[in-house]
Amino acid sequence: RQDSGFEIAPIKAVAEGSFLKAMEGKKPTNAAVFLDSAAFAESVPTHARWSEIADAISAQLDSALLGDITVPEAMQNACDTINPILAESN
Repeated sequence: RQDSGFEIAPIKAVAEGSFLKAMEGKKPTNAAVFLDSAAFAESVPTHARWSEIADAISAQLDSALLGDITVPEAMQNACDTINPILAESN
């Protein structure tokens, strides 16, 4: 998978070798930006019910992207679903 450019190895030396070599001649022209961005990357929040939270956000964003509802409506709907989940966790 690393040689195909679909996966970046967690070992820096391998990533800088295999990944960048696999990306030569492909877009984006400067694939090293993906490696550079690792210095600023953050993990997905850890929460026992994260999949429910992520699903609520995704469903509402999909509705907004399809034009079924506005972005503010989507975010309010997501909050209405997510806030009770978060309240139960405290």
